[in-house]
Amino acid sequence: MKDEQCIEVEAGTPTLTVELESEARMIPWNSFVSGIFVEDRITLNFSDWLITIDGERLEELWSGLQLQDVRVMRSATNGDQHECLIRDLSMQEVTGV
Repeated sequence: MKDEQCIEVEAGTPTLTVELESEARMIPWNSFVSGIFVEDRITLNFSDWLITIDGERLEELWSGLQLQDVRVMRSATNGDQHECLIRDLSMQEVTGV
């Protein structure tokens, strides 16, 4: 199995694909609400989804998210010491009240 990077970036991409162990979900960037980056965790709020990313060296990922240019995110626990590592990636559906 080849080593994959934790993110793929493409300028102007209309969607963010989150690759989980069991499935991949595609979310339109126009439903993005807000994001928070604290230490080794990024939390992204979309209108219907809450995405939590735990890892190391997430600055490159954060920069791509700020520009909404991240096309794919996936867990990647190996790579060189300069690449971001996503240890845990989870999605939770947000239900209206």
